[in-house]
Amino acid sequence: MKSKSATSKSFRNAGAIVLLLSLLPIAIPAMAQKPADAVKPVITIDGASEPDRIPDWILWHELFRVAALLADKAHDSGRDTWINRLGLSEAQMNHLIAHGRAFQDEEKQITSEANKIVGTSGKALSDPVKSKLHQMQADKESRILDYRDALKSRIGVEAIERMQSFARLHIAPTIKVGTMVPVNK
Repeated sequence: MKSKSATSKSFRNAGAIVLLLSLLPIAIPAMAQKPADAVKPVITIDGASEPDRIPDWILWHELFRVAALLADKAHDSGRDTWINRLGLSEAQMNHLIAHGRAFQDEEKQITSEANKIVGTSGKALSDPVKSKLHQMQADKESRILDYRDALKSRIGVEAIERMQSFARLHIAPTIKVGTMVPVNK
């Protein structure tokens, strides 16, 4: 059985990863605008002090990612977290894992498409390209919530609310949301 500190560490690591993933579409255009300038992150929401301000799409991104990760890597496939701590049934846990894996597959496609659009030239991105990347990010955020809603229809409102509460208490405090801005010299 996984200890509470090991589970907490997994969620802290998840928070750091979601920050990096959520900033990627924002960071790439910012860096491409002025390739000679450095960029630095500006924290706009710190989940440690303001967990309720972390957007739902980020929490569910992490819940889906962690569900798939625990299913693949944990000796108990995440049962300690999903069944013992949150009271999900085996079927509900399996639906969560399936939705998590499906979203991860879709996210890989989105990331691949974004990378193709950005390319590796290091040149400044045109306004239409920036607009396309921002739209892709908005679509990704919407899709995460679509996956959450589909999961809700399979496992019920009560289970979704327990998961949302768990995420606010254990995941949100590990997340810092920010933007990347050029450093003025």
